[in-house]
Amino acid sequence: MNLPVDFEQKVKLPPAVNGRSYPYRISARDLMQDFRYAALQVDDTEVSGLSLEETLNPDGTRTVKLAGEATSGSTINHPFRVTYNSADENYEVIGGDCGGIEISDQTITSVAPEFLYVKIERNTSSRVVIAATLEQGSPLPTSTEEFQYIAIAYLDGPEVTQLRFEDIRLTEFLISDAGELKLVSVFDTTNTYALP
Repeated sequence: MNLPVDFEQKVKLPPAVNGRSYPYRISARDLMQDFRYAALQVDDTEVSGLSLEETLNPDGTRTVKLAGEATSGSTINHPFRVTYNSADENYEVIGGDCGGIEISDQTITSVAPEFLYVKIERNTSSRVVIAATLEQGSPLPTSTEEFQYIAIAYLDGPEVTQLRFEDIRLTEFLISDAGELKLVSVFDTTNTYALP
């Protein structure tokens, strides 16, 4: 961005004899010109439906504002994002990482209403994740020592309720509960994007 006043260039000037100019003194007027010029940057994929509108004023200042109407939801294909395709009456599912296993993008049909979930299979002795697949059904199955079930979305015709927005990081802690050792699963969130 080319600002109206380049302070880096100004401080390289030779010093003035009276000490009233650069590099000994920064002009408030120059600072204000740069502040007025500073522009808001908007990534179209982050804020869908909005755009920047710039107006140059007679005094040389610039006004920048967001214009338009925001569309609901994020347009980013975050992991496990589920959208309904009305033309084919099916669901598009963006893939993601689940416990170190990559699940690819998929197109599914549904006898809605039902859950779309990840079925995670673990080795019962080592607790290592050995498989992760997308499945659907209702009700959501109960997790066991061998299989864990994590809801991704609730599908009800064209209505999709997104229940999971990120890659699934699986951590287990061994705790003592009333003298009995138990494994407790923890799901870490990794969001760095706008949610729908």
